[in-house]
Amino acid sequence: MPFYILFVWLVVLPLSGCSLKLPGPTPEGDRDLTGKFDGKWALESNTRIGNCKDNFKRAYMDVTNGVGKIGPNGPSGTDYVSTTGDFRIDVPDNYRKTRRKYGGNLDESTGRVIIVFAADRVSDCSIGLSVNRVN
Repeated sequence: MPFYILFVWLVVLPLSGCSLKLPGPTPEGDRDLTGKFDGKWALESNTRIGNCKDNFKRAYMDVTNGVGKIGPNGPSGTDYVSTTGDFRIDVPDNYRKTRRKYGGNLDESTGRVIIVFAADRVSDCSIGLSVNRVN
């Protein structure tokens, strides 16, 4: 394994504060109904992993009654937030023909977006997120 790849795996990834894996979708029975996570959350870029040339800077997630929603894409841009703050929301293709998979933990203020490009793009990429309540 070339040194720079080993360096990324041993040094950069642990420092990024989040792994390349996203939490799985939250079952409805595990969704938070206390209102602890209700409100608007900013999901802001803080670490790019690999060859990520996407211009992603920020997205917002609205949480109401344990249901998180990202973007104007209707039901496919929504999913449940767990009682521990875990979330996983897949947003379908947008005008640039990409799909985004958001996930993380609201209590830990960390997350990740994986951007899946259409077939005409070279590679997918992953961006670490800072997750903070904005209201």
